Amino acid sequence: MTPIRVPADTRVTFKVTSADVVHGFSIAETNINTMVIPGQVAEVTAVFDETGTYGLVCHEYCGAAHHTMGGSVEVVPKDQYEPQEVSN
Repeated sequence: MTPIRVPADTRVTFKVTSADVVHGFSIAETNINTMVIPGQVAEVTAVFDETGTYGLVCHEYCGAAHHTMGGSVEVVPKDQYEPQEVSN
């Protein structure tokens, strides 16, 4: 999965969907998590106070490829942030 870059000290909304099965969107070292139901858009809003890299995992068993459902969120200073749209 492509790392998701977000600016520090800024309100960020993650919009996540699933085409096939239930997934669990969770950002390690935070209390950010939500269930992702096929055919629905789940939204999670957060503000990251500290820069760094946070693990992104699926916390709900979603099938044989469950172990590949991961990635990272990179929190960078506002002046180093460039907008991106991630679709994996």
